[in-house]
Amino acid sequence: NEKRVKLRNIVPDEGKWGQGVASKKIDYSPALMMKETLGFIDSHKDERFFLYLSYTLPHANNEATRKTGDGTAVPDYGIYKDKKWTKQNKGQAAMVTYLDQMVGQVVKRLGAHGLSENTIIFFTSDNGPHSEGGNNVGFFDANGPVTGIKRAMYDGGIRVPMIARPREGRQHDRAHGWRSRFHGHRRRDWRRETEHAHRWHQFSAHTTWQG
Repeated sequence: NEKRVKLRNIVPDEGKWGQGVASKKIDYSPALMMKETLGFIDSHKDERFFLYLSYTLPHANNEATRKTGDGTAVPDYGIYKDKKWTKQNKGQAAMVTYLDQMVGQVVKRLGAHGLSENTIIFFTSDNGPHSEGGNNVGFFDANGPVTGIKRAMYDGGIRVPMIARPREGRQHDRAHGWRSRFHGHRRRDWRRETEHAHRWHQFSAHTTWQG
């Protein structure tokens, strides 16, 4: 709704857009986003919906990186706290695990409302791995066999995974081009609703997904 919600964190010398390093951390934005996500599912469980979740994890706090050398933004290291790793690598791993748990909460809530059978979930990223929080990309082999990381024009910077969970009870044993799958799953009469059916990006937020 274009409204900015100010967090309760104390940020000395806070920038115009809220940038800075908090001296007192109270609110964790991914947790607030998770709360809103689950509330949305609860409120729309009896109707068709399209929910786009743009979580910030595992993004780094670049201001913190420049100031302290550690830009990993996470409440705690969780299961990694006793690892003999750098704090940046612990933080990076904790952020990815936190994100994984958030996705798990979405899946669980959909199941609780009996929506798993009629819901398709897509999970992807906007770029390759990064080292902006001071973490070591090579430590986790984050870019696998390809070269480059975020901001590089090599495969490691621009190639990203996409995982699709089909409706409950359906399994696929091979990968497909994602554009063709969008066409295969969208509403069957969609072609009559648009002038150019190949323009996949215009599909309705109220589309009924069908196999």
